[in-house]
Amino acid sequence: MLSPLVLTTFLVVGISGVLLAFHVKTGGVKALHEWIGYAFMAAGMLHLAVNWRTFASYVRQRASLMAITAGLVISLFTLYAGASLSPQKSHPLIQVFDQDRNGELDADEIADATITLQKMDNNRDGSVSPSELMADSTRSKGKQKI
Repeated sequence: MLSPLVLTTFLVVGISGVLLAFHVKTGGVKALHEWIGYAFMAAGMLHLAVNWRTFASYVRQRASLMAITAGLVISLFTLYAGASLSPQKSHPLIQVFDQDRNGELDADEIADATITLQKMDNNRDGSVSPSELMADSTRSKGKQKI
């Protein structure tokens, strides 16, 4: 009963993790990954508690210790490498007005802020609604100066 639950939650977390790695975040994939991840942890801990004697006998074997050590080293390396490679996000307002995507607003971008805001006013009612702002920020993420 417990092993199929661990297997199922493992597969769901694994598949949703791969989808997230490819930036597929529609349809609640992130929420699915997180919540089933919690269930996977709970099921895994319960499975470990129920099978503690068997687990303890595996851990005493040299090959198991080497596999655990390798898994921890790979995890720590990935954590460190991912932290150093991930770009630091700027403030949302800077993202809206930063035309050259360098993370800063230069004098020209500040001067052009009014023009940028007017371009966001899709329905031409003289104001920029949150939905218009979100639509523009979604479009501008795909644009990069080359």
